[in-house]
Amino acid sequence: MVLESSTDQPKHMRGLVFEGISIQIASKILIRNLTCEIPKGAFVGLVGANGSGKSLLLQTIRGLREQEEGRMSWQGAELERKKMHNQCAFAVQDPLAHFIGVTVEEDLNFALRSAQKHQKSHIQNLQLDMDRLIAQFGLEPLLHRSPSTLSGGEKRKLMLAGILAQGADIVLLDEPFSALDRPACRELLSLLLELSSEGLTIIMATHLLEGTLVHLSHLLLLDGENRSLCMSLADDVDRKSAYERLYRAGLYPPRLPWEHCSWIS
Repeated sequence: MVLESSTDQPKHMRGLVFEGISIQIASKILIRNLTCEIPKGAFVGLVGANGSGKSLLLQTIRGLREQEEGRMSWQGAELERKKMHNQCAFAVQDPLAHFIGVTVEEDLNFALRSAQKHQKSHIQNLQLDMDRLIAQFGLEPLLHRSPSTLSGGEKRKLMLAGILAQGADIVLLDEPFSALDRPACRELLSLLLELSSEGLTIIMATHLLEGTLVHLSHLLLLDGENRSLCMSLADDVDRKSAYERLYRAGLYPPRLPWEHCSWIS
């Protein structure tokens, strides 16, 4: 089912709404008139060919660049570029770009203190939040190591922990599984599913549908012809329609049965 923006829900119940979003780079329009709603708590796969605008769309949602046309809102309130860091956290492809501390412990501490400085209401006790993140992401053995010495999977875990410390409602991930081996992909996906089950809205640009597809609630497809749409994956009819649209866009879905498109199962 293709999701259009709806005004039936109360504003505070609405998710991330795109209304006529158009994005271009130089003189080339990559995304034209994106109009849909991503429900709060959705786990979304953002897919499209190279150069279709996936990273640009994530940057626009985060407020790092402006769309040429249209507006975005979250829970009924328009997203303002200067305030988007309150709602959105963005993880770029290179985890090292996120790290500031000399050690893992220092980096987490910095992230929590930064959130506290910006008066995030969920930060009540710095040490309790520190302990929670360390336990949730299994970082105890890594606390005194430099982030630069961590494995790819360990860097992604630290990056996610730092993002969660910000208290954002929406997490934007740009190819989070790139350059990871299968065990690391499995561990990272398990963490993302845990966060999704807790109500976090996750939008993830990825080419690796063979390991994630069964877990996604929606696909946001950029088809390379200025067209884009958000599709629910709630039932067999929706999934069949999603496969057909992926084929038409030249994005060949996995040849595995749908239920086998998981690194976990």
